[in-house]
Amino acid sequence: MSKGSLVGGHNEQELLALIAEGDELAFAQLFKSTAGSLKIYLGKILKNREALLEVLQETYIKVWLNRDKLTEVVYLIPYISKIAAHEAFTYLNKNAHIILYEPSLHPVADPGINDVEEKLSYKETYQLVQEAINELPAQRKLIYQLSRLDGLKSPEIAAKLQLSTGYVRNALSAAQQAIREKLAAAGKLMILIVLILLELFF
Repeated sequence: MSKGSLVGGHNEQELLALIAEGDELAFAQLFKSTAGSLKIYLGKILKNREALLEVLQETYIKVWLNRDKLTEVVYLIPYISKIAAHEAFTYLNKNAHIILYEPSLHPVADPGINDVEEKLSYKETYQLVQEAINELPAQRKLIYQLSRLDGLKSPEIAAKLQLSTGYVRNALSAAQQAIREKLAAAGKLMILIVLILLELFF
């Protein structure tokens, strides 16, 4: 994406200026226009969907938390890709103790990390999501786990549990709504937006 290109009807620099001012709808447009290429880029580093989704989420949270710097960004994709590379290698080192020595993708210092970001860390968000899941009715919790942890499709879950596909889809929708409400109640508005976009995009 070059400087001056259009994103969701906005000039790129205009969009970044809106985001810098805290415009969440502009941020949603940014996500939709860049997540596709970032997914491909991260797919070359990460080997599973769970890792990809986590790193995508963390990347866009970092972009949002450092939105005041966006007006200084000249080339958007390289800027986001640099953050994503850092998050990807942080994930790999934390979860698998793997270090890949490829110069263009080697971890770089992230001066944007601060106390606010720590409070909005993936670990905290994950704990909130787990609490929401544990509070679900037993059958709804099982359906959600079969979908998100085992990767089963709605028809597969329906066949496994001898339920209708419509019932399974409604249960998944209700579970997602419960998680959203949990995050919203905890003040995780930006993380909530990213999670919703991830659900829609993938």
